[in-house]
Amino acid sequence: MFLGKVGVSISSPDLQGGKFNKFSAVFVVIEPEDNRGENLSCLPGGNYLTLRFRGTHKDAKASYIKMLQYMKERGYVIAGDSLEFALIDYGLTNDPSKFITEIQIPYK
Repeated sequence: MFLGKVGVSISSPDLQGGKFNKFSAVFVVIEPEDNRGENLSCLPGGNYLTLRFRGTHKDAKASYIKMLQYMKERGYVIAGDSLEFALIDYGLTNDPSKFITEIQIPYK
């Protein structure tokens, strides 16, 4: 598994309730060249608000709050579970100040 291909989700109800400390799912992004198995599903298409920040999931709360405030200011509503990917972590560097995580929240 490579960084950016394994992700976690926080459920829409937990996002709306400000609960950012538990995952509703763990998933793996499968590319066309990867071996495909059974029980695959596709992530839903649509519009996603995306933010990258320095840190890991334990540092993500402030970013989720910032994103939800941005959505509220623009009249957007959450349209599903968040997607969260570690883009840079211990797999690439031992320097935590260089860790990068990406959050995506689907919206309408």
